[in-house]
Amino acid sequence: MLSANYLASCSDDLVKLYSQLESDILVDMVKRLKRLGSVTESTLYQMEIYKEIGGLQEKVLEIIHSYDNQSQKMILELFNDAIQKATVNDLKMFSDRQLTDDQRQLIEATMKKLQSAPIINSNKKTRKDFADGQAIKVFSGLQRLTMTIADTSSNQFVQVANKLYMQVSSGAFSYDKAFKMGVDDLARQGVYTVSYTDSIDFDDPEVQIGAKPQAVVRSIESAVRSNILSGINQTVSQITQDNCQELDTDLVEVSAHYGARDGKYGKNAWSDHSALQGKVYCLNGERYYTDGNGERKFAPNFKETCGIGYPDGICGINCRHSYYPYFEGSEQHYSEDKIEKMNEKTMTFNGQKFTQYEAEQQLRMFERAIRKWKRQADMEEVGSVDNVMARTKIYEWQHKAKDFCEQTGLRRDYSREYIGTKSGKQPKGISLESVLPY
Repeated sequence: MLSANYLASCSDDLVKLYSQLESDILVDMVKRLKRLGSVTESTLYQMEIYKEIGGLQEKVLEIIHSYDNQSQKMILELFNDAIQKATVNDLKMFSDRQLTDDQRQLIEATMKKLQSAPIINSNKKTRKDFADGQAIKVFSGLQRLTMTIADTSSNQFVQVANKLYMQVSSGAFSYDKAFKMGVDDLARQGVYTVSYTDSIDFDDPEVQIGAKPQAVVRSIESAVRSNILSGINQTVSQITQDNCQELDTDLVEVSAHYGARDGKYGKNAWSDHSALQGKVYCLNGERYYTDGNGERKFAPNFKETCGIGYPDGICGINCRHSYYPYFEGSEQHYSEDKIEKMNEKTMTFNGQKFTQYEAEQQLRMFERAIRKWKRQADMEEVGSVDNVMARTKIYEWQHKAKDFCEQTGLRRDYSREYIGTKSGKQPKGISLESVLPY
């Protein structure tokens, strides 16, 4: 198993890498937009646009490929680290629990076996081979996803360039004003990926669902974070089931954390993770078992109840739950009272009550706003246009995030406010008072 905190932060370094990739692409788009400024005749303008599109697509592919080696290396390291931690954590879960002598001996024997011959039962591969294979699979999927940026960025560029030309040629705006608006449009949109799926990512407000097959449009930051978290959790899920086989148990206990998904928008019963967490389930069918207090309890079927393997189930898309082997007769990690307190925890902000899940979603909104204005300030600097307003917005949203965290008690995650920049430095926010005339 892996902790919810580990799963929430495991993709941070990769997100920063791809954020820099996004910045490189946006910088190139702004430079190409600026070059169009000297063309005033309509036909020539369209010719120049299409000339720039060809160069843009080539440059985007060049930028994406330039990050491949580093990205693949980081993903490989991350998956191997995650699998090692998950295996050790699965077995450590029993160190302070009530176990029989036979059960303890079995755990010790399993630990020695994993150290000397770390084999995955289901496919007879070493854990490292398995981790590498899963990492390459996730990297390949992410690579295919980012390749759509070449097309989406071209479409963005054409839309912004045509809008700029119409604004200037109609006399509605000066070129400088229209150019600034074009730069802001590119910065606001960022670069985005497109995939097609029948599933909905309930925790990702950036996902836009279209006609069937559903076109899922998301920012590159969102795509990277979701793919890495989901890929790691699903890989670790396989490891845990192999550990259960090694330990000769068909029971598993699902982890629990504050802010579990409430399933408000889910179509399946297992979409409500708050109702599933902290309980014991059976991998093969369903059965009764005896808990650490000698009480007889029922363990429902894990897949049918928790939706393991489904996008909105436990260990599905953006899920931060894990599960681990459970020995009959041992103490469970989460009492019913503890789970109830986790699910009922509320926070207050400016007199309004939030569940922790709702509060975390609200904080994600503040973080997206901070990244948006940082990106706009950076692109305006690249385009040599005034970025004071964008920097005041950075300050404003950073202040809102700070106030929200102070009132609710949530921890502010600065890695989620990070953007890649041409200079390598984060755009600084400034207060409105500091720029107002006396």
